[in-house]
Amino acid sequence: PLAVQTNFFHVGLSIKNLKDNANLKQRFANDMASVLDMTPDQILTIINSNRSFAYLKKKITPTEYETVKSLTDKKNYNFVSYEKIPGRNYPNHALASQLVGYMGDDGKGLAGIEFSQQSVLQPEFDPNAEEQPQGRNIYLTIDANLQYKLEQICHRVMNETQAEGMMLIAADSTSGEILSYISLPSADLNEYGSSPTAARVDLPSMTMYEPGSVFKIFTTGIVYDEHGISPNEKFYCDGVYERRLSNGETVKIRCLEQHGWCTAKEGLMYSCNDVLGQISDRIGEDEFIARIRQLGFGQKTGIELPGETPGSVKDTSSPTWSARSKPTIAIGQEISVSGLQMVQAATAIANGGLPVKLTFIHKITNKDGTDYYQHEPESMNRVFAKNTAEYILSCMETVAREGTGHRANLRDIAIGVKTGTAQMADKEKGGYSDTDFLSSCMAIFPVDDPQIVLYIVIEKAKGETYA
Repeated sequence: PLAVQTNFFHVGLSIKNLKDNANLKQRFANDMASVLDMTPDQILTIINSNRSFAYLKKKITPTEYETVKSLTDKKNYNFVSYEKIPGRNYPNHALASQLVGYMGDDGKGLAGIEFSQQSVLQPEFDPNAEEQPQGRNIYLTIDANLQYKLEQICHRVMNETQAEGMMLIAADSTSGEILSYISLPSADLNEYGSSPTAARVDLPSMTMYEPGSVFKIFTTGIVYDEHGISPNEKFYCDGVYERRLSNGETVKIRCLEQHGWCTAKEGLMYSCNDVLGQISDRIGEDEFIARIRQLGFGQKTGIELPGETPGSVKDTSSPTWSARSKPTIAIGQEISVSGLQMVQAATAIANGGLPVKLTFIHKITNKDGTDYYQHEPESMNRVFAKNTAEYILSCMETVAREGTGHRANLRDIAIGVKTGTAQMADKEKGGYSDTDFLSSCMAIFPVDDPQIVLYIVIEKAKGETYA
């Protein structure tokens, strides 16, 4: 259980009954201070406020309530009242905190599944109904043991790299069920109100960013699918992609090295900007953007979370579109995505060209335990031919065996990966930062029968920044 139904109590005080009795005020403050974990002065400040009613303390636990109620009954403090409110206990504290979400003081969900599924968990009271609807139980797709183990790894990575943030999504590529969902920093849900703002941000859903070189798998897939390139065709990398325009201007995109003659597969293996720029020349601007949108970029995935970003995909008619835009988007810049969009698009490569809709809800049961809803995999419109998906997967396997993703090579399981190291935008000076990077890796495995899509993003790592 990640969220358990419980009750909390607000301790109220009718101040007008105490106003003119200094001895009673002091005695009451002294008696209540220890059981409410407050000081007498804090209680006296509340009593001496210009109000007729005030809360002494909100959200005390049932155990604390028993102690406080026993004292007020014994002392005959009949000016104290108690308001029972529905609440949650979160036994795993910060585990999958942005996904689980949080229930506020009024018993309403304020974030995550608690917010988006409020009407399922706790239906509104209907004064006209003969029988009130009962709240249902939601079973998430998250594997709690896997979530815990992966969170431990992520916390270690955060400490080692002194990164500002990190996200990890592990999804069952055949069903779309998300098995692990990590966004760091995270908040202890039992102490949510006092957590820092950064710990409440759901990075994979709410934030959009330039994905960098991981996006090259989608570019290559699109152009291959349009028969713009063939497996054995070679492109020459001299260290810079260069294209002269009819008006005399020159578009230049630098590569990290001179890779010489490369196939598209080798271009991905080396993460070659020059080769990817040349590949992007094989498709028209409008066609390229339309295919990117077909993959789900520029729109919400529709997953069961509030505040999801649609990301941003430029139109060719946009004032910010330039001759650089197509080759730059091809290498994962000038486009903004979410972590969830990246994973959903990758399921198309894993599933022979058919993306599958992502979900966090495995099933919903009625109060008596009978099934109300059971998730069934939902395939979306085909975005790649089967042979295109297989080709891209074989390219990713080469990246793991011989290329930039060699450290992810498991040896006993054939794995396909693509790494990405993206310069982040410098929000103060404009352009790109020389020190801030998004380091990421997309994995699909096993290659011969894909089951898992795993996507990891580390934000602003110090020291080693290459993905």
